[in-house]
Amino acid sequence: MTWRFGPSLPASIRDQYALEPLRIRIARPLTSISLAAIYRVRHRGGEKVPPTGPVIVAANHPCYIDPIFVQMPIARPIRYLAWDLAHDWPFIGRLMTHYQTIPVNPERGERDSIRRTIERLKAGECVGIFAERQRTWGPEIDPFTSGFVRLARWTGAAIVPVTVHGTHRFWPRRWIWPRLRGRVTLIVHDPVRLPAATPVASRQEERAGEERIAREVRETILAGWRECDMGESGGNTRP
Repeated sequence: MTWRFGPSLPASIRDQYALEPLRIRIARPLTSISLAAIYRVRHRGGEKVPPTGPVIVAANHPCYIDPIFVQMPIARPIRYLAWDLAHDWPFIGRLMTHYQTIPVNPERGERDSIRRTIERLKAGECVGIFAERQRTWGPEIDPFTSGFVRLARWTGAAIVPVTVHGTHRFWPRRWIWPRLRGRVTLIVHDPVRLPAATPVASRQEERAGEERIAREVRETILAGWRECDMGESGGNTRP
């Protein structure tokens, strides 16, 4: 793995970290290094993330600590959308607070979280969204909702798909605590740039286009997942 902190980062990315509270600037590398010391982490493609401008990192979601792993190959700080009730949990909730996540409560409506996400993106930040909306139950990737595509259309953000593979094995959804060993592979894929919206397009046409792009992003992530499976079964994989 390659770690880039402090002076080794481009000036544009150092400026993004400079806006964070000191406790977060300390917590990010410490949590990443701690997990990398426990689990065998491999990654590739982090350089594909645009260094500036609004970005939506769209990833699959096998386990609770996926956000920390997704941050590892990406130099820019990521702000995540996260279930609001999880902020009250021990350890995980404290991590969410440290990482300045954006709380989401689907039952009470998402207007406030959408507003805050749009504000972050229009400010040129990088936002992480798990488009399955929940942790997966097993070695599968659930269908993606298209809300993240709509956010990208509204804000001009690039969508960067990320495959997270391996965390489902050491912390599956039915387990209370994780197993402290395992291998994690992260693949950062090419950014997706949305075409400019056409004034004549109806809302129905826009929604159909958003759902199509969401499916394509999921297929990209799924292709990375299958590549990792092939590598573990004896085939060749590049991470």
